[in-house]
Amino acid sequence: MGYNVILRNSDQVLHVKSELPGPGEDDFQVSLLWLRDNCRCSECYNEETRQRKFLVTDLNLNVTARYVTLQQDLITVLWDDDHKSTYNLTDLVSNLRPAATQPEPVLWSADTIGSLLSRHSATEVMKESGQKRLLHDIFTYGLGIVTGVDPTVEATRSLVTSICPHIRHNLFGTKVR
Repeated sequence: MGYNVILRNSDQVLHVKSELPGPGEDDFQVSLLWLRDNCRCSECYNEETRQRKFLVTDLNLNVTARYVTLQQDLITVLWDDDHKSTYNLTDLVSNLRPAATQPEPVLWSADTIGSLLSRHSATEVMKESGQKRLLHDIFTYGLGIVTGVDPTVEATRSLVTSICPHIRHNLFGTKVR
């Protein structure tokens, strides 16, 4: 499947358009700010620690690109600060294209969240069906409540790794503090 990319600095987005739209091949947009923040060149990203080498507060919120090229499966962006970034189009398509099954986020307040959000028992969340319900709440409301977890690092880690087995090591370690 082929794609075209269209730069629109006025909208601060990169439009990714499918040449032959079909089922699951929708067009989508990528924020220029997101692209600049997610540059993985050696100047911007430390592969060993899997962390950016700059503070997110240092990003120009009004970032613009001078040009964008698409050759084979690589998108190259030359930014207004002369920095050059390269992105794999297949990765962008698979990770950023809107998913048909992803629930629509719901805005809530302290007054309404109690009636919207389910409580999930730790026993339930250890099963795939319970994990799906918890993840649905997290995607929909931005949080999920799990009850019945022993108040220990080990119990919390066990529950978290049952949902997401790959806890990343970072500068702060892997321990919950």
